Amino acid sequence: MTPLLLVVPLVFAAPVPKDFKPANAPLEGTWEFVASTFGGNPDASYVGAKWVLGKDGKAVRHLRGDTGTETSYTADLTGKTRAFDWTISGSTFPGIYEVKGDTLTVALALDNIRPTEFAGQSVYVFTMKKAK
Repeated sequence: MTPLLLVVPLVFAAPVPKDFKPANAPLEGTWEFVASTFGGNPDASYVGAKWVLGKDGKAVRHLRGDTGTETSYTADLTGKTRAFDWTISGSTFPGIYEVKGDTLTVALALDNIRPTEFAGQSVYVFTMKKAK
């Protein structure tokens, strides 16, 4: 038996280090809305709302003190396209995202055309801070 065949099973059986962070770690957690716009115009109705993003693509949206609505999301975590799709009540809204430090910015289109920038006529742009 070649040495390579003996090493490969050991690599796959190795324990995961305690400080291991999954690929979506920058998105996971609770995000509080600090600003939002629609079509370039300020929209204060989301300020104070929260998104709770899980590592499994599941999410919960909390608006104005409600108990939360289960939703889901998908995100390109490679950073190549910055794609972020939000699904709620059977509708999926294509978007893009950017994480800088503890700030998450998401642009979601209502017209089913993925935005290429954080602006647009039928685009919501949300700015959120990671909850401590």
